[in-house]
Amino acid sequence: MSKKKITHHSKCIKNEKIKKVQKNFKENNKNKLKPVISLSKQNVSPNWVKFMGPNGLVNKNKEENEFKEIKKSQLINKNKKTYPEITKVVALDCEMVSDLNNQDMLARISLVNFKLECIYDKYVKPQSKVGDYRTRFSGIREENLMNGADFEVVRKEVKDLLYNRILVGHALGNDFKVLKFGHHKQLIRDTSKYEPFKEINDLKSPPLKKLAKMFLNENIQEGEHDSIEDAKTAMKLYKKFRKEWEISLYTSKAPKNKNQDV
Repeated sequence: MSKKKITHHSKCIKNEKIKKVQKNFKENNKNKLKPVISLSKQNVSPNWVKFMGPNGLVNKNKEENEFKEIKKSQLINKNKKTYPEITKVVALDCEMVSDLNNQDMLARISLVNFKLECIYDKYVKPQSKVGDYRTRFSGIREENLMNGADFEVVRKEVKDLLYNRILVGHALGNDFKVLKFGHHKQLIRDTSKYEPFKEINDLKSPPLKKLAKMFLNENIQEGEHDSIEDAKTAMKLYKKFRKEWEISLYTSKAPKNKNQDV
């Protein structure tokens, strides 16, 4: 068999495998969601009702009264006239370098809104001497951090931006570790921990790259990583499955009816 035929045959097998996994994913999810009839306020998570507006956007009047004020100077402003909207759902990704003890340090942090617009993107000054920039994976170089923002300033700004918002990301535990703060568990949507995603990876946390290829048909992280791209990818995955995701959070916490037939 020629080399071209072998390559074509391998691609066909790969495509068939992806289609099969996607089909099983949908069927399994459908079976899990049978008890839920609609997305009325009675059968979605309290979180969903409280925090989600139309298209995942925050009610502006409510935001003024309920959330901490975010200074416009903190936000990305590309056209110098308008600022991207800080939606109720945001996605975050960090790039790290390591210190002399091979411990992670924050080097870059990016946030995107529900519309996939970048609302925050900053390089961060190292908190101690850098041992490895990990450029091959992080995309970070020494010159990127020379004029980086102070860590404590970035930490406070990001904490304010995330206040009372649903946070999407991949393996967010790693990001929280370098940011040195956490987030309310009920407001976290981690694509590395969503059970239907883990099912396609032998119940282990799947790489973001694999999820992007399988469910979005996108190739990411081909070379150096980009925190904006990774944050957008996590948000795309959440948006694609958000109804099922939110319902699953509600059904998993719903109290069982004692009078229900077994």
